[in-house]
Amino acid sequence: MILEEIGRGGMGRVFKAWRRTMERVVALKVLSEKALGSKEAVERFRREVRAAARLEHPNIVTAYDAGEARGVHFLVMQYVEGQDLGRVLAERAPLPIHEVVDWMLQAARGLAYAHQLGVVHRDIKPGTCELPRGKRELLAWSELGPKAIGKMFALARGLAPFSAKAKKVPVPLVQTDKQQQT
Repeated sequence: MILEEIGRGGMGRVFKAWRRTMERVVALKVLSEKALGSKEAVERFRREVRAAARLEHPNIVTAYDAGEARGVHFLVMQYVEGQDLGRVLAERAPLPIHEVVDWMLQAARGLAYAHQLGVVHRDIKPGTCELPRGKRELLAWSELGPKAIGKMFALARGLAPFSAKAKKVPVPLVQTDKQQQT
C-alpha cells in the first residue's frame, strides 16, 4: 500500500509504502513509463537491483525484494526515517570533528565492503548518506530520490576505466577553529 511519494524524476518515482507480506514500512522504487520504453534504462535498473541484492552491511540500506508486476519494474528497500547528511551539513555546519570522523568511517566501511564484492557506488556524496532518526549509524546508498534510480550502483567490471578512477572533490564538512577565524 502506497503511503506517500518521497522522490520523483525522469527515471521513476520512489514511495514510502506498507509491505503487507513483510508487515513493515519500505521504500519502493518504481521505473517511470518513459523509462520502461528504454531498454537501456530498464537494464540499468536491473543492474542496480542485482548490485543492491549482493549487499548486506550495517552501513548500507538493505534491498528486500525486486521484480516486475504488470510491466512495472520495482525495487523494495529498507525505509530510513531520518535526514540525509547533506541536509545535516546545510543546517548544522561546521560540525564537531569527532562526529564527522565517525560518519566518514561508517561510510568508508560500507564502501569497502561493497568494493570487496565488486560493487561501486557511482554517486557517493553527503546527500546519499542517511542518518536514521535516533541512531548514530550512517547508512550509505540511502538516496531514495530520483537520481538514484538506475544510477547508484555499478559492478566494477562494467565501469569504463576513466569512471573507476578517483578524483578529489573539496567538501567543507568541518572547519577547524583556525579556519573559522579566517
